[in-house]
Amino acid sequence: MAAIADLPLETASTEAAPLSREERKLLGAFIALIIIVAFPGKFLFYISPGVLILISLFVGGFVRFWRFVGIVFGIVSLSLATITLDVIDGRHANMPGLVFGVIGYLPIFILCSLSTDFRVSEGFAWRLANACLVFILIEGAIGAAQWVIAHDSDLVNGTFGLFDTVTNERTISQVNFCFTLFCMTVYCSIWIHWRRMKLGCGVALATALAAETAHQTLFLMVLVPVLAITGGRRFRRVVVSIGIISAVFAGAFLVDPDIVEHIDGWAYKVLLTPTSPKRLSVTGAIELMQGKNLLLGVGLGQFSSRAAILSSGSGTSFNLPKILVDTSTYYEQLMQLPVFIYRQNGENSAMAMPYFSVLSVVTEFGLICAVIFLLKIVQAVMENIRLGAASQEAWRVSCYCNFFIGFLFLCSLIQNYLELTQAIMIPILLYIVSKARLRALSEGVVASNVAARLKA
Repeated sequence: MAAIADLPLETASTEAAPLSREERKLLGAFIALIIIVAFPGKFLFYISPGVLILISLFVGGFVRFWRFVGIVFGIVSLSLATITLDVIDGRHANMPGLVFGVIGYLPIFILCSLSTDFRVSEGFAWRLANACLVFILIEGAIGAAQWVIAHDSDLVNGTFGLFDTVTNERTISQVNFCFTLFCMTVYCSIWIHWRRMKLGCGVALATALAAETAHQTLFLMVLVPVLAITGGRRFRRVVVSIGIISAVFAGAFLVDPDIVEHIDGWAYKVLLTPTSPKRLSVTGAIELMQGKNLLLGVGLGQFSSRAAILSSGSGTSFNLPKILVDTSTYYEQLMQLPVFIYRQNGENSAMAMPYFSVLSVVTEFGLICAVIFLLKIVQAVMENIRLGAASQEAWRVSCYCNFFIGFLFLCSLIQNYLELTQAIMIPILLYIVSKARLRALSEGVVASNVAARLKA
């Protein structure tokens, strides 16, 4: 973040360069998508993956459509195959869970289908950052009003849960809101030398700290110095990153003086208590992962995913139609008890939740898919570091790419973040733009080096 400020400034002419007709269309479509995701409705954001696919088909071309279709078809086929084997063995399958699973994982399927040929200009990325700045200022003002009214961090949700303060309803909107703000902070920090971006980053961090998702704050503090190290041997970056960590911790402590005690109690909640919901779900997963389940999984929506929780009827604030409510045999035998215990005494803490994406991917997709997914993550991170080494500007852009990957992975150890569409759609959008810009910067440096050699 501010550790990025030691790099040379881009010229104002580059950042203000006029966009092409296609880029103007794409920017307008991306801003519209941000509005859809943040719109104060509980379900409108679920259409955002479909909207992003349509944008790619008609304007951007940043998603390889047939690869996307192939991934969806492959995962559904794998799930149907393993579910069929279970039905033959006399187990009950949760078909609504499979449908919810496909819908929930659409953003991740899109992320796995990105084109390597997509590029954007600096002017496009800069204008998107300005759109993020406007978004942050609006959300910050709303978040401040919610804090003044409720004096409760759980009800600071911005437009993501605009009316929760009035209804006094504590929902997942707070988590979605904070995840988006933290990612926007890192994206806007690419241009931290601009005063307006300093203001935006400060407002975003202050709002996210007021909303108080402790695990996200902790992961931010872990990732900032790691990103500083990826920029090479620059001691100043590490020092500045430590300063950022100190400021973030001071802000978190100011909002919640008991935060250290809360963090200290996480180990007890998660690991040490024999009746810990997370411990029970992991124990159940170990019991589950035998035979074909070890390699192929139990299928989407059949065990611990958000899809399985939603289709059980316990993951929403209203009653689903009966046709959409069901549970698998695996869920009833191994997950129902941890979920019940969590709802009885889970203190609304994400740390105590029995369901989280890393567990869901391993159990529902199977070990083979989980390993492939992990290797793709490592490959993407290494590629970002390699491309970021091309120039100082490229490194700044690579920081957002790797922050998003690392932040999403760490949060997936706590909760089912891979299926939190409202939380991850805007950060995915920023990742698409950042990765395209990163490739363009790297190619530009290579072309410049080649030209210099030819002149010599």
